[in-house]
Amino acid sequence: MSKKNKTAAKAARRAEREERKSANVFSSNYSSLKNLNMGKTSKSGSATKDPKDIKIGISYLMSLEGSSSSIDYTTDLDRFTNTYNYVRNHPAGVLEFRRQMYEKLKNLINSNAPINEYFYTVGMHYLVSFETVKVLLQKLPQAAHGFMIAPNENDADHAMVLAVDYDSWETLALTRMAA
Repeated sequence: MSKKNKTAAKAARRAEREERKSANVFSSNYSSLKNLNMGKTSKSGSATKDPKDIKIGISYLMSLEGSSSSIDYTTDLDRFTNTYNYVRNHPAGVLEFRRQMYEKLKNLINSNAPINEYFYTVGMHYLVSFETVKVLLQKLPQAAHGFMIAPNENDADHAMVLAVDYDSWETLALTRMAA
């Protein structure tokens, strides 16, 4: 009889171990941001959020001739981080790439092109070339953010870039739309 109890107890312990292993699969403590924090562990030790679920808000406060007053849109952290890494590793360099994107953005606005995915992509490439974005992504890599940018009419390298948390960005965007 004692032999039966031992095998039953062993089987129960085995089942418990398997259950714990399968539960641990989902609680990784490694950051999921590619290339930005590769191999660094999060301080909390719990599972990280999926970057596709974290929102990034972007507002363009346009002062260029013939432009709308503001353009607001959202994207996810995964796409934003991939765009950031692409711009930071561009062969032409960040500053030259910023000037190229500024010219494209200016041409889109001056030609009254539709506000579509291409506009959003060019605008995001221009935005991530600024140091404000770099600093914020390094300090708070797994947080939702909001960015407001006001490009200068005659200079690609000087624009007002304001970084806030996503909730504040959303409130400001809704307030501008209501006004």
